[in-house]
Amino acid sequence: MIQVDHVLDTISSICTYNHILKQKHRLAPFKLNMKTESFIRILAGVMILLSVALTQFVDVRWLWFTCFIGLNLIQSAITGFCPPTYVLGKLGWITPEGRIHFGGAGRD
Repeated sequence: MIQVDHVLDTISSICTYNHILKQKHRLAPFKLNMKTESFIRILAGVMILLSVALTQFVDVRWLWFTCFIGLNLIQSAITGFCPPTYVLGKLGWITPEGRIHFGGAGRD
């Protein structure tokens, strides 16, 4: 009787594993389809929050980093040149449609 249970457990495990393999598309990693402008806004917000936390918990001089981020945002709005967008473009993370593609344009 014990061996029958063992065989049934093995068959059940194989069927479950086979079912998971067939549903592979559901287990694919989440792909983010975000406009570059939205990504840059999120990046700026995260950097500002990080600099404020560093100012609070590490040293007051981290406020200079907050000022740098703010000045960069003002400069970007006036001139249209955004250094993070330039870097992301060089890395191949921006598609021709202006969307972020993490890991470079050559990867899927």
